[in-house]
Amino acid sequence: MIGSKKGMRPSNILKAMLLVTPILAASAFANDEAILKSDPINIEGYVKEQPRVTDSELEYISNELTKQKNEIHLNKAKTKKYKKLQRTTEKLADETETYLEEKAESQKVIDEYNKKIKCLLEKKNTKECRKYSKKNIVQDSVNTQAAANQKTEAKVETKARPMGIAEIKVIPYTGMTMINANDGQLESGLTAGLQAEANIGSKFAFGVGFNYMNLENTDFCVLGNECFGVWNNYYSPVNNQIGRDQEYSRYNFEAYGKFFPLSHDRFRPYIGAGLTYARSGLKYTSNNQNAYYNTSYLNANEEVEMTTFGASLALGTEIRFTQMFGLNLELKYAKAMNVNVNNRNPFSQFVPGQQRLSNLADDIENADNVSIFAGMLVTF
Repeated sequence: MIGSKKGMRPSNILKAMLLVTPILAASAFANDEAILKSDPINIEGYVKEQPRVTDSELEYISNELTKQKNEIHLNKAKTKKYKKLQRTTEKLADETETYLEEKAESQKVIDEYNKKIKCLLEKKNTKECRKYSKKNIVQDSVNTQAAANQKTEAKVETKARPMGIAEIKVIPYTGMTMINANDGQLESGLTAGLQAEANIGSKFAFGVGFNYMNLENTDFCVLGNECFGVWNNYYSPVNNQIGRDQEYSRYNFEAYGKFFPLSHDRFRPYIGAGLTYARSGLKYTSNNQNAYYNTSYLNANEEVEMTTFGASLALGTEIRFTQMFGLNLELKYAKAMNVNVNNRNPFSQFVPGQQRLSNLADDIENADNVSIFAGMLVTF
């Protein structure tokens, strides 16, 4: 029919839909896969964490580290407890010994009392019971009281300390001393001594000490200004001598006190201070040589003696291995407060060597002394 519109047949519409459907399905699948494989989306500042990468070996190492850290902490705690257990065990041993002694003594008295009561009740006239008669009882009472007094005195002598003394210690020691004089630094060849002190309570100790020091040195004084103003060219190359050997010795006595800030049985650091009195000597050991410039004067066994009063400061520690024995380490500084130099040569004003020794002695005695000592600690 002319003028009429011809519509699409149903069969053609169905074919078109079948062609479009697979295309739309493939597009939707591709979009879903892209979304699943995309990076985590940041929602309100939170991002999904990536899973931790690990394996059995890494997990084993991590577990071992944690285990070892725990064992280190555990062993440290055990060490502290064992040290404390050792100290309390020693105290327990002392108290147990005292307890057993008192128990044995008390049991002996109780047994004797029971025998006495039995004899008096039964009125036996045996040899064993005769000593409990009135006459013997009075005599036994006197003897018992005397014996008890003697035992008490013996206990006081062995256990009690006068004036609150807790311990008595003896410390033989050795070490070295450095003397920082204006004319140079000297180092001792031998320093040895002995200290005896008593602990007053747990914080303080007071004692006395003695030590001996010896050193050898060569005096290389050449020009007058280096020799404290004595003769110019004091040592000249005459007879190939440019210096003389010297020997210095010192006997030192000290009264001192110590303060222990820590109340520890094994390790006891302390600070100390004391007053010192010293007798010293300085002499030339190279003698009988013509050493003075343009003279014929021989070296004349020059020697000087010194008397010194001073003070000292100490820093040290006691390290106890047992209740009786231990180690004592100490760093000490000493300084003279008063020095007296005595020239033994009556003609010292005419002998340049004697003048030189006097000046050197005064310089040494007024120098700073620093000592390092190590000794054995014996406690009574």
